[in-house]
Amino acid sequence: MKIILIGVLLTATVFTTKAQKPDSVTSEELNRYAVMMDSLETLKKNRNDISVKLAKGNAKITPARYSQLLPIIDDEKKLAAAKATADEVAYVKNALKSLTQEGQKFQTAFTSLVNESVGYDTYNKVKKAIETNPRVKERYTDAIKALNGVRIQ
Repeated sequence: MKIILIGVLLTATVFTTKAQKPDSVTSEELNRYAVMMDSLETLKKNRNDISVKLAKGNAKITPARYSQLLPIIDDEKKLAAAKATADEVAYVKNALKSLTQEGQKFQTAFTSLVNESVGYDTYNKVKKAIETNPRVKERYTDAIKALNGVRIQ
């Protein structure tokens, strides 16, 4: 009798575990994740637009000069060797400050969106499923297309 009971319990456990599939992603989780990621893409685009605008320089600094000075902006010896003017240094430092602020805004928004939209456990579960499961990735791609008004065939 005990052997039969143990066998029934083990069988029930196996079927229950298979039915739950801890790595499976529900449509609701995937859609919430897609909405959140779409919002993050908008924030990334805005941040990138600011970066591109700053890299274009202004009347006092060319894009090439900006690119040359950005990696050495905190090294006075290298700036002197590059013959950086005070205006160039000020522009690059201000641009770097703006980029840092935008990065912090993005990180704050990311944290808030994940926490409020899906939660960290679901975020990690869906992200992992998208990376490892082609079917989930396809469903995610379709959800993003639907959010952006693209017809899914």
